[in-house]
Amino acid sequence: MEAVTGLFGWIIDLVKVVIGLGFVIFIHELGHFLAAKWNNVKVEKFFLGFDFFGTRIWSFKYGETEYGIGGIPLGGYVKMLGEEANENGEKSTDPRAFNNKSAGARIVILSAGVVMNIILGVVIFTACQMIGVREIPAKIGRVIPGSPAYDAGLRSGDEIVSIDGRTDVHYNRMRLKVSLSRSGQILDFGVKRPHVEDVLHLPIEAKRQGKAGMPTIGVTSAEGLNFYKDVQWIEPSGMEGTAPAKDSLPPMGTIVAAGPKGSSLVPVKSAFELQQILYDNRDKPIDVQVESSAEEKGPKTTTTATIPVNHVVDFGLRMTPGTVKAIQPGSPADKAGIKVGDRIVSFDGHDDYDPMKLGDDAFGQADKATKLTVERANAGKPERVELTVTPNALRPYYLTAQALTDLLEPLDIPALGLAVDVEPKVAAVAENSPAAKAGIAPGAVISQITFPPLKKLDGTADPKAKPKVVDLGAMPEKPEKSVSYAQWPGAFWMFQSVPLEDVTITLKDNAKPIKLRAERDPRWFNPDRGLQTMQDIRDVPPQPFGAALKRGTDETYDNVVSIYAMIRSLFVGRVSTSNLAGLPRIVDIATQAAKAGFVTLLGFLGVLSVNLAVLNFLPIPPLDGGQIAFIIAEKVRGKPLKDSTLNVLLIGGLVLVLSLMAFTIIQDVILLVLGKG
Repeated sequence: MEAVTGLFGWIIDLVKVVIGLGFVIFIHELGHFLAAKWNNVKVEKFFLGFDFFGTRIWSFKYGETEYGIGGIPLGGYVKMLGEEANENGEKSTDPRAFNNKSAGARIVILSAGVVMNIILGVVIFTACQMIGVREIPAKIGRVIPGSPAYDAGLRSGDEIVSIDGRTDVHYNRMRLKVSLSRSGQILDFGVKRPHVEDVLHLPIEAKRQGKAGMPTIGVTSAEGLNFYKDVQWIEPSGMEGTAPAKDSLPPMGTIVAAGPKGSSLVPVKSAFELQQILYDNRDKPIDVQVESSAEEKGPKTTTTATIPVNHVVDFGLRMTPGTVKAIQPGSPADKAGIKVGDRIVSFDGHDDYDPMKLGDDAFGQADKATKLTVERANAGKPERVELTVTPNALRPYYLTAQALTDLLEPLDIPALGLAVDVEPKVAAVAENSPAAKAGIAPGAVISQITFPPLKKLDGTADPKAKPKVVDLGAMPEKPEKSVSYAQWPGAFWMFQSVPLEDVTITLKDNAKPIKLRAERDPRWFNPDRGLQTMQDIRDVPPQPFGAALKRGTDETYDNVVSIYAMIRSLFVGRVSTSNLAGLPRIVDIATQAAKAGFVTLLGFLGVLSVNLAVLNFLPIPPLDGGQIAFIIAEKVRGKPLKDSTLNVLLIGGLVLVLSLMAFTIIQDVILLVLGKG
């Protein structure tokens, strides 16, 4: 029954999409039609879709024009007298024929479809603003170590309030500006930082790194305070007792306050504030106050639930500190003289410090001069350098495996402003720990960890789930599809977000795998309580017509400019062709938009209308822009181009357009099948 309901809902969404796409194409062709009538050109056909090989669905004739719907839903067309030569190769001599109109009239007719789509874009975006839209604020959730944003000093909790002086910034607009920036272009980011009065200005150059399909600065959007509808908590493996039952909380809600159990709760306005409370009270049970969502039926209610303490789980292993991979400018590490490539061998007088606890240890020394020893290569020989660092009061960002952008990331130490590798080589083993009982000794190198198949949320086995294999090494050129590649920190955070079950560890140069189960560390507390919240989204209230029109016009202009910037970036290889979407992905995105709601679908149709306008205006035959280019060439030469030249250009342009369509369709099918669309 559930499958039938889902299929019916998908069909309804698809019908909405077909109607919306048809309307966008209708408006484009209506522009050609009205301009032709205005210039007294005889219109023979006005069709949505193409009726090749007699594949028309429906048609009728009114006056001199046949109207209809073609059976091939790839666009539409207006057929005017004199557009093509007759079967004898002769052009029409009728004064109402398209070919007998002035160059200016023909350009007006050809460009009218583009103009109508631009106008439609403005109308749609204006209507969305008058209804009220939702947008993702440009708040920073995480900054990826070693990324351009990290190197520039951007931090978790920061909010980008301007880019190159433009202040109407939200996350998607910021991402678009970044992805379409030119090579070598420095963007000026205006940043509002918590507890800092003045706006900071950080120059950042976006870069295309690794397998990214476009330039990025290396940030993720922030979480909000709203619950997922169906899942409030995913219980971490190190939690004492059990998380609050679903039934004790509203199906949808917003966290409005939090604090240690039994104390006065502190109001929270952002996930960043909530994370600070969770970290500062990580060794205590936490009370969270939840307000039911306005979307739920019935009066609003407020519920307080207690979340138990969560411990870090471990095998009793202390791993070997790796080298420093990135340093933020102006950070305590930078001021202390630490360099990329250094290895921290001692912190606060402890040669046996645990690198996985370095974030906590450094935060504990905030604003205190602390001795630190690094091992540094000097003329090919390692030497020890004594330094003094004064950590700042930036809390470490505790992660779950789901929060990691890349399991190969180094470990971020915010209080020092650096990121380090942690090698999978065992430096020490705690007595009576799972690792000690399994016979793992210092010096052993862990090469692979295999996690058991994940169970369903109700605790039952999932027959489709497979064991997760994590290889602790650099990703090879041809990685195995069934293997995840990680550094030790990435694998370590995976332990925290899976049930406490036996895992299989493979040691380098040891063919016999070892089974063992992690245990809670009684002295190491994990502030992450498994609380699942949605991405931070803010509601923009309905705007009056004047403000809505201004916003709608700006949105249309942004879309036009971004398409040309995308084309430029594609040509120079700064953006991957994987960002080109064909019909399958357009329909997939559109159905998702339809599922999200009327305003979301309407906004998508606005984007599509502008895209249709800009792409049609490109000087490629047989597109409108290509036809206009022929007319301009005719005007410059004083006579039309030769038929042989026109035919070659038309065939070449048609082959280019069809090849691009075929490429994007094949690419879309591959991406959608692989789940990457």
